[in-house]
Amino acid sequence: MIPCDFFCKGLYALVLKNAEV
Repeated sequence: MIPCDFFCKGLYALVLKNAEV
């Protein structure tokens, strides 16, 4: 199990960016 550090944060940021558009 990988730690939700930069992977999850990166995905979350991408999702937020896509939703903000």
